[in-house]
Amino acid sequence: MMSVRMPRFYILLSTYNGEKFLKDFFDSVLAQDYSFFELIIRDDASTDGTIDILCRYQTSYPNKFYIHSGNIYNMGPANSYRELLRIGLNRVTSVYDDSVYFLYADQDDIWRPDKLRKYAQAVKRNDRGAPLLIHSDLTVVDESLNLVSDSFMKFQGLDPKKNRTFHLGMLNIVVGCTMMINRSLAELCIDQPEAAIMHDWWIALVASLNGKVVYLSEKLVQYRQHDMNVFGVTPLKKIGQVSLKTLWHQSDSDYYKKIARQCLVFNKKFRYKMRSVDRLFFTLLTKMPTISRATSMAYLVFLRLMYRIF
Repeated sequence: MMSVRMPRFYILLSTYNGEKFLKDFFDSVLAQDYSFFELIIRDDASTDGTIDILCRYQTSYPNKFYIHSGNIYNMGPANSYRELLRIGLNRVTSVYDDSVYFLYADQDDIWRPDKLRKYAQAVKRNDRGAPLLIHSDLTVVDESLNLVSDSFMKFQGLDPKKNRTFHLGMLNIVVGCTMMINRSLAELCIDQPEAAIMHDWWIALVASLNGKVVYLSEKLVQYRQHDMNVFGVTPLKKIGQVSLKTLWHQSDSDYYKKIARQCLVFNKKFRYKMRSVDRLFFTLLTKMPTISRATSMAYLVFLRLMYRIF
């Protein structure tokens, strides 16, 4: 068993025009009942008052806020978080070698005060040195923090037990703003390809094949929905995280084109590690955008059976 020291969390945050919600988020992080953390922040070329807010908090809490000052242009969320992981790994090159963990955050969410403590406890139960990803459920709230749903997973029709590689090839069940990864997994994900649909989806795939994905059923984040969400959520449907109820009726959509590109790149990079069922699943998914509708529907029936049985 690996001996784990007190986990130190590096919270990765990409900001973009977040002045309306940043104070709520920062205050929820500063209210944590676990103090071993630092925020690593990269702004994605905001045009509102976000930078002023970041500077005020950095001045008030210099030991908790690190704001990256390079590459100040708009990358979009997937690339910005990829860059943040590089920044985070560079920042911890020579410190806390066996106790470094990276958490992902969204600027408009609210964290429960015991979130970091719950993750620290989960780390001690699960980290054995292999790549590790831990994620949790969330509550869904509106812009004014009124409850929309007491479970994001149920709201989206997602099953967190479906976390094997071939499951994740088709459907991501890891919500990025709840995701924590250990250093071993971070180093495997540093070269996230452009074909990755989103950073959380790619990291979940890498974790499922090379290590372990752990789900906490506790709702540790309030997931705020509003008009400025990059990825909004409606019952049983989400861009990039489409529910099973709608999944099987999209054989000719852009969804499968994106999946095919992601699966093709993942297959090339990790095929030597994949089991036969994974390879079969990924091969079928890469063919979906190029075959006839009749054939694609037959593929979907087969994939659906595999998804549900295994």
